[in-house]
Amino acid sequence: MSYRNKWVVLALTCLPFANGCSNMNNTQADALGGGALGAAAGALIDRRHPGTGAAVGGVLGAATGAAVGSAADADERRVKAAQALAANQPPPVSLQQIADMAHQGIGDQVIVDKIRSSGYAYNLTVDQITWLHNNGVSDFIIHEMQRTRYYAPRPPYGPGPYDPVYVAPPPGPVVIGPTIGVGVGWYGRR
Repeated sequence: MSYRNKWVVLALTCLPFANGCSNMNNTQADALGGGALGAAAGALIDRRHPGTGAAVGGVLGAATGAAVGSAADADERRVKAAQALAANQPPPVSLQQIADMAHQGIGDQVIVDKIRSSGYAYNLTVDQITWLHNNGVSDFIIHEMQRTRYYAPRPPYGPGPYDPVYVAPPPGPVVIGPTIGVGVGWYGRR
């Protein structure tokens, strides 16, 4: 069999393994596909010892495939967590609901707390401010609604890019005090 035909047979043989099974996660499927491709490539590259080449290539391919698949699984978990959090997020408090709470005599601070906990940023127009004022909403509540556009929303999952990073000191003895050193040198003149 010619060298080119070997590559065609190799590609056709490994193609089903690269896709994996439908009940596998990305880590398992990519490890299987990477191992199969790595074993085949190792056997073809090391012609003197095809068994050793296949073993080394299979292990390296499986490890690389598992690492790539693990990253894909982590991305899927983050997306699912964000979707679950977004699905549980309460809807924003509407202008009508705010006016109804003010008509029912609910305190300003309670209404403001409800507005803040909704996480919604209100960008009120002049007509909306006038409508709220005419429907008995206090200036304090309207002012707090306008301030919501300046609140920084937190990401729905995990640490954000600007969260603080804490660095712990290395373990071991702590040396307190000045360090003293002595040096000897030679200075010559020409």
